[in-house]
Amino acid sequence: MRNENIDYTLYLYRILLGLINSMLKNIVIFVLISCTLGVGIGYAIYSDPELASKQLFDRTIKAFAQNASALNLQYRNDQALTVLERELEVGDTESTGENLSVQMKVSKKSVQLIFPDGDGALSNQTIILEPFLKENVLRWKCHNGSVLMRLRSKNCRLGYGILITEK
Repeated sequence: MRNENIDYTLYLYRILLGLINSMLKNIVIFVLISCTLGVGIGYAIYSDPELASKQLFDRTIKAFAQNASALNLQYRNDQALTVLERELEVGDTESTGENLSVQMKVSKKSVQLIFPDGDGALSNQTIILEPFLKENVLRWKCHNGSVLMRLRSKNCRLGYGILITEK
């Protein structure tokens, strides 16, 4: 009877060790796959050759948003914009450290942002922003321009428009 209990206990012990061994293999495989995916995705994001251009586009849109409150008010009142042309300060570029400015041309119905000469994908490219009211909220839609779609922000690409909070 005692030998049978010991044999049964050893049998259960071997099964338990087999299960633990199997689980450890699965855990190791899961950790390795997760690390591989994490490294791959991280590398893809940070090695994107157009990342600097995408960030520059986003900074330009933010700079426009910070300077558009007068245009918002004017469009709400007159349903038109006053024609003007001026430089829009975007900030320092990460590659050269120079202060970058984008030319802003305002026509009666739209604003054209013109990127300066340079080495990046946005060199001499334009984006045209048109104001529109949606549910009594003024937004700026990226209507046209020569900036490649893949460089534009998500809201700009999908046509949702850029929401500018008024002060």
